Amino acid sequence: MSALSHGLDVLRVKVLTTLLRRVVVLVRALDRDGNDFPLPEGFRLAVLAEHDLGAYRAFRPDQEQTLLDERLARGDLCFAVLAGETIVHATWASSALGPLPYLAADARLLEGDVCLYDSYTERSFRARDLSRSRDELCRRHYRARGLRRSVALIARENVAGLRTAEPLGYRPIGEYGWLRLGSLERRWSTSSGSEPLPVLVPRRSS
Repeated sequence: MSALSHGLDVLRVKVLTTLLRRVVVLVRALDRDGNDFPLPEGFRLAVLAEHDLGAYRAFRPDQEQTLLDERLARGDLCFAVLAGETIVHATWASSALGPLPYLAADARLLEGDVCLYDSYTERSFRARDLSRSRDELCRRHYRARGLRRSVALIARENVAGLRTAEPLGYRPIGEYGWLRLGSLERRWSTSSGSEPLPVLVPRRSS
């Protein structure tokens, strides 16, 4: 693909997603046994506590302290993969809601659901399947606490994210949409089967 063709494709997606945004809702049962993606040697998983937020802020300097305080107050947990004492990958998990800033909304989770969100890996560690390994460990953590279903919310345009979710056992059950035309907007939820979707709740304008 030429540089011009790639640039036009990027521009087309940017223009389209300014007007229309879609998010695929995927779920996976937490009762599956297995360890298909063991954590590589030299890495360990930790659930971060409030006193670890300094290290997390160094890892994610783009995130404000107020955002992290909101997450902790809601009961969300941060799962981190460390190389030695350095955070190289982290994701958040909530059993209350799935944050969707992409749609200026949140997905209110059903009882027994957990949503993993805001996953990030340090660039130099992105070819080691750390997110898949961490996902397996999170699945076991929440299954032991009686939860039944893991929810993933991935933008329709995020082809790589959707491709990563499939080997982990996620399957699509529906889609959220958000259409904006000037001051007019409309959000909707579309189910593709019998399983219920978390309710999409628009955020209040600040």
